[in-house]
Parts: sequence; C-alpha cells; structure tokens
Amino acid sequence: MADTAVSGSCRRELSSREQAAVSRLAAAHSNLVLVEGGEIDTLSGSGAAAITNMLAEVDAASNALRLAPADRSYRAFFAMSYCTMFPSRSRAYRADLFNAMVHRYAAVSANDEMYAFSKLSLRCAEIVQNSWARLSHEICRWGSEKAPSRAEMRSALRAFDKAWARFEQAYITDLIEMERQALQPMLVAAGSARRLAARERMQGSDCSEELIFLIDALSKLNSVVNSKDCAGEDLTPDILLVAREALYQCYWAEWHGEALDEFRAKRVMAQGVVDSFNDLRAYLCHAELEFFDPILGNNTTVKSKLQTWGDAWACATKYLRNQDIAQGVCTLVAEIRQVHRISSSLMVDELSAEFCMAIPRLVWLAFLAKPHRSVHAMRALLPHRFRESFGPVPRCDEELQAFAARCRAALEILHDLGIDSAWLFLMKSVMSGSEPCQCREVADIIDQLLHELEAWSIELQRSSPTRWNQFLSLLVRCM
Repeated sequence: MADTAVSGSCRRELSSREQAAVSRLAAAHSNLVLVEGGEIDTLSGSGAAAITNMLAEVDAASNALRLAPADRSYRAFFAMSYCTMFPSRSRAYRADLFNAMVHRYAAVSANDEMYAFSKLSLRCAEIVQNSWARLSHEICRWGSEKAPSRAEMRSALRAFDKAWARFEQAYITDLIEMERQALQPMLVAAGSARRLAARERMQGSDCSEELIFLIDALSKLNSVVNSKDCAGEDLTPDILLVAREALYQCYWAEWHGEALDEFRAKRVMAQGVVDSFNDLRAYLCHAELEFFDPILGNNTTVKSKLQTWGDAWACATKYLRNQDIAQGVCTLVAEIRQVHRISSSLMVDELSAEFCMAIPRLVWLAFLAKPHRSVHAMRALLPHRFRESFGPVPRCDEELQAFAARCRAALEILHDLGIDSAWLFLMKSVMSGSEPCQCREVADIIDQLLHELEAWSIELQRSSPTRWNQFLSLLVRCM
C-alpha cells in the first residue's frame, strides 16, 4: 500500500480516513498521463479521464481534511448554460479548466474570429499553475520519509482551491462575454425578426425599414453559419419584392385560366423565396437563444433553415429577378414537362436517376425548340457561348449555331421520312433511348444526333458545376 511508507509523525497527525483519502489522491496523481517533456497530457481521451479522476480525488481529500470550499458565490451571475455545469456550493473541478490552466490559452477561435482572454484570466491561470505545482510537490512527497504533514496538505489544498476559484471566475466570465460576441449575428437577426413581427401586428405601421434590416442581418448570419456555401452571394432585399410580384402574376394568370406550365418555374422560385423567409423568421422569433452554441455552424436547425433560405434567394437572384431569364426558364420547364407527362417510360412521381441524367440533353432540345424564348436562360447557364448583339436577343457563337442548324436539318429529314412530331419523338428518345424503328435511316439520324448532343450536355454540366447543380435542383422541383 502507498501509505505504508508514510512517516510515523504523519500517521499520528492524520486519521485513517484522511490517510486513505490522501493515498487515493497520490495514486490518482501517479496515474496522470505524461507526454514528451514530462508535461501532463490534457488532450487525449485517456489523459482527460486521468485528470478527471485526479481532480475528484483532490475534492475528496479536501473534504476528508475538513476544508471548506473557497467562496464561489460569483457563480450566481453565470449564464444559465454554465450554472448547470457549476453547482453553486461544490468545488466542481473540471478537466477542461485544468487544460486551460496548463496551457494558458491567450485566445480562442469562434466563427472564424479570434477572441482574446483578459489579462486577469491569464494572471489567474499563472497563479493557479503555481498553486498546482506546490500541491503536486506535496502529493509526490506522500509515501516518502519526508511525507507532508497534515497542516502542509491542508495548506496546499486550500491554496489550490482558492486559486482555482479565482481562475474559474475570470476564465468563465471571459468565455461568457466571448460567447455573447460570437452569438451577436444571431442575436441581431432574432431581435430584428421579433421587432418586425411586432410592427406587423400594429395597423398602419411602416415595416419596410425593419424588413430591409432583417434581410441584411440574415445575409450576414448566413455568411457566418454557411460560410463555405454562400461565398460571394448577394442576398438583397429586393428579391422578396420580386418574388411577391411573381406570385401575384401567377395567381392572376391562374384566375384568368392561362396555361399554368408557362408560369410554373416562376411560381416555384417565388414560393421558395417567400416560404423559406417566413419559416426562418418564425423560427428566430421563438428560438431560445440562451441554449445556442456560440459556434454558430453547430446549430443544425438554424443552419439548415438558413441554407434553404440562401439557396432559394440565390436561385431567384439568378433566374427570377431578370424577366427575360425568368421567361426563358419557364419555357424550358414547360417543354420538358410536356415530354415528361406523355412519356410512357418514366414515372412522373419518382424522378428517377435516368431522368436526372437525361435533363441536360432535354434542356438543349427544349432550347433548340424555342430558341428565341429561352435564349436568355441558356445564356445564364453558358455565358461563354453567347455574345452581345445590338438587338434585344443575344446571339450564340458559330459552333452552337452550326449545331442548331444540323438539328433542324435532321428534323426535316425525319419529318420527310414520315415521323410526325419529329421534335417530340427526339426528346422521348433522349429519355428512353432510341425508339424502336423499322427504318434504318431514321435510327441512324437519331443515333447521330444523340451522340452529338452528349458532348453539348457534358459542357452544360461541367462549364460551371455549381451553376448547373443550382439549375438542376430548380428543374427537379418544377417537375
């Protein structure tokens, strides 16, 4: 046993219960994991577990030696999340604070920002380090001929506890302030959402300024929470007005019996903007912010809602704000949906992988079917294939013009060979493979067109994968 070597005088000073407590502390201290250089390992799982066990024995030895805990009344002023971690009366030593004490971190990072600890925290860390060194020295003497006396153990434990309490107060106070600063984008957005809701309940109140402020706050919050996904996005307030106007146009057209497919893409984009914005507003109005992680990206619910809102806003910015582009997207969607509905080889509700793989080719054929109505949308997808012109319609480059001419010539040949609705026949072939055909000449024309179309489809996807994925997501939602 570790206490068998304790000097006789020490045995007489300490009761058997006190000796047992100090012996357990010495054993736990000897089990601390050390790294190269003799420093205590505070980062690995085994190292942290050994520290937790050792700190528990420090607490137990202090109680056995009848030491009252140092004053910790300051904990009453901690934020709620920290009150549960630090019961008001107990010592509640923690391995993470021991780690902070050992390494004396000057700053921490949150949301790509650095937050510095106060000079008081750093000074308190130095003091508790010194008191820990003294306590560690006394523990190491336990079991030797020069074992510490009861008074020496009590003095070392009392000094460590007082130094720890001062460090805990300074360190946690700094952390609470850092977390408040890190949560600031969330606090600003939530505050604005609540003010806007209150204004909207007041009849005759002008909400425009608060609405603009909220959208700007959401844009800043999104840039922090989803920093890797929204770089360079311009999420401006006018998109909400554009979306509301587009929804009004769609409702008006539906009321007057106009073809809904001609407005479907507009409606999907506009509804996405309005719904995601309202959902995000409602969430922020009722969110319990005191329980949010100051690392904002770790809050999965708000991260997901911001991602949905940002995606809807960015899509509408690119394809709904400009009327010519919006009309072009609606034309492409209407053409693809027409084939989608009548194709017997595709289940409309399943949106199979085969359909998604066929979409790039269908987009090209839909564009070539009605180039003047969809040219602005194609230009948004492949800007390098179009050049400025003096008229209102941009012109495609020579290579694309030649491809379009070959498609028209092939369709004329198909029509002359007795293929009714040759364009629809070709689009159905894209989705389901070449249609069974008795005429070898027809099969050869279809195969040649599909082979050439494949190269253009690859360019559409690879020219800008991010842009294409955004457009593909819109098309799928419109189906």
